[in-house]
Amino acid sequence: MLIPRPHLLIFASLWLLGWAQAAEPAGGAAHWAFEPLNSPSRPAITNVSWPRNEIDRFILARLEASGLCPSPEADRVTLIRRVTLDLTGLPPSPEAVDEFVQNDSPDAYEHLIDRLLASPAYGERWGRHWLDLARYADSSGYHNDLDRPYAWKYRDYVIRSFNEDKPYAQFVAEQLAGDEIDEPSEASLIATGFGRNGPSNYRFNRCGQSGIEIAETFPNLARHADDLCVIRSMQADSNNHGPALFQMNTGFIQAGRPCMGSWVTYGLGSESEDLPAFVVLLDHQGAPVNGAMNWSNGFMPAAFQGVPFRTSGEPVAYLSPPPGVSPSRQRARLDLLQKWNADFAAANPAESALAARVNAYELAFRMQMSATECTDLSREPEITRRRYGLDEKVTAHFGKSCLLARRLVERGVRFIQVYSGGNEGPKAWDAHDDLKKNHDLHCAETDGPIAALLDDLKASGLLDTTLVVWGGEFGRSPVAENGKGRDHHPKGFTMWLAGGGIRGGMIHGATDEFGYHAVEKKVTLPDLHATILHQLGLDHEELTFRHSGRDFRLTDVSGKVLRELLA
Repeated sequence: MLIPRPHLLIFASLWLLGWAQAAEPAGGAAHWAFEPLNSPSRPAITNVSWPRNEIDRFILARLEASGLCPSPEADRVTLIRRVTLDLTGLPPSPEAVDEFVQNDSPDAYEHLIDRLLASPAYGERWGRHWLDLARYADSSGYHNDLDRPYAWKYRDYVIRSFNEDKPYAQFVAEQLAGDEIDEPSEASLIATGFGRNGPSNYRFNRCGQSGIEIAETFPNLARHADDLCVIRSMQADSNNHGPALFQMNTGFIQAGRPCMGSWVTYGLGSESEDLPAFVVLLDHQGAPVNGAMNWSNGFMPAAFQGVPFRTSGEPVAYLSPPPGVSPSRQRARLDLLQKWNADFAAANPAESALAARVNAYELAFRMQMSATECTDLSREPEITRRRYGLDEKVTAHFGKSCLLARRLVERGVRFIQVYSGGNEGPKAWDAHDDLKKNHDLHCAETDGPIAALLDDLKASGLLDTTLVVWGGEFGRSPVAENGKGRDHHPKGFTMWLAGGGIRGGMIHGATDEFGYHAVEKKVTLPDLHATILHQLGLDHEELTFRHSGRDFRLTDVSGKVLRELLA
C-alpha cells in the first residue's frame, strides 16, 4: 500500500521544528540528519511476492526481522474506511462505500485518494498537526488569557496550504519571513504575523469615554484617553536607530539636514528674548544615537540649532561667569567682542556661524538670570513635585524634564524636545532581550510625569496652544527576539498627539491583526511632519530654505496634512 503524501509532509515538519529547537546531538555529523543522501541497498526478504514497490521491501524486511508478517490484504469496505479516516478524520458515507465497492476499475483506489486529498476535510485533518506544533490557540493562555480575535486567519491559512498542496519550502518561508519574500501576499503576511504567538505581557483596558485601549503600565496617562489622538499606522523607512532617528527628526535618513525644531524656529522665530527658541532635554542615561545631530541646524544658520538644557545645576554648561567677574565687567567684555565680531561679520557676510555665536553670547548673558530662574524647580510647591514624581527614584529624572518642559512652555520657548531613555539597549526603549523588564522600567519612569504635564497644560489652558507629540523612531516587532525580546519594527507602529488643535479621544489607522504592517490609513513621517507644521501655523509646502541651488523642505516632495486628526 502506498504511503499517503501527508505522512511525508508531517514527518518533515516534525523533524525540521525539532532540529531547529534542539542542540546538535552528540556525535554531530554522525546523526542521520547530517549524513549525505545515498541510495541504500535493497534488503533481502523471504516473501518476495508481497512487495508492490521498493518501499514495501523495506517495510517487509523490518517485519520479517521481528518475526512478523503483513496483515492480509483488506477488503474494499475496510480499505475505504481506513484511508478515509486516515486522510480526513471522518468515516466514509454509505454512498461513498457503495460506489467504491462497486467500482472494479483498476485505478479506483487512485481516484479515491485523489478525491480525498481534494476534500476540504483533508486540510482540516492534517493541518491540526502543524497547528499543534505552532501552539495555535484562540486565546493567549497564561494569567491573562487574552482573546485573539483574528487568530483564525492563521488557522485557515494552514488549512488552505494543505488543501492547495503548497510546496513545503514555500509554506515554511512564508511563516518565517513572509514579509520579505518577493511580492508578499496577504496570506504570507498572515503566516508571518502569527509568529507573535505567545502570552501577552500586558492587559489593555478601554479608557475614557472614547474607549481607547491603553496598557495597564500607563494608569496615569489613561486618565487622558479622551485628550489623545492615537495613530496606530505609523510607517518609517529604516529599522536601524541612526537612520530612523534622522528621519524622525529631519525627514531624511541621511545626516546633514535641519531637524524639525530648526524648521519651526526658522519659520516662527522666538517668543522669548531671554531663552532659546529650541530646547532639548536629555535623559540622564545619555544622549540618543546620533547625539547632537538629532537637533542639528543642518545647512541652516547655526542660530536655529537646539540648545541642550540640564535639569539640575547649571541649565547650560559654563553659563555662570567665572568667580570674581561682576556683571558690569562681563558686559564690557561682551561689548568689546561685539565690536570685533561686527567688524569681522561685515567683511564676511556669509559666515552664519559667527552671527549665531554673537547671538549666543548675548542670549547667554540674558540667560544667566532667566535660565537659572526657569530651571529652579525648588520654587514649585510640594504637591507639584509629588505629582511629577521628583522625590521618587524611578520618576525623578523624567519628572524633572516634564516639569521643566512645562516651565519652558510658560516662558515662551517655541520648541521643546524631551528624550526618554539613553543611547540603546536596556538604558533605552530598546527591548531586544526582555521586553517586559525593559518596558516595566521605562513605563514606570514616564507614566506619572507625562500625565502630570498634560494635567497642568490642560488646567492652565496651554494645551489648547501646545501640541504634545509622543513616540519613537520606530516600534517593536510583534514577533519574539531571543525568546523574551522584540526587534526594531518600522512597518507599523504607534504614536500619539494631544492638544494644539488635535482631536482627542480618537484612533487613526490600524495595523494588520498581528501588529506587523500598517494596513489602514497609513501615516508616513512626511505626513506626520506636515500635520505638525500645519498645527503650528506653517504650510509644509511653502516653508522652504534655499541650499545648493534648490529649495528644501522638511517634507521634501511628499507629505499631506492629516485633516481627519484636526479638531
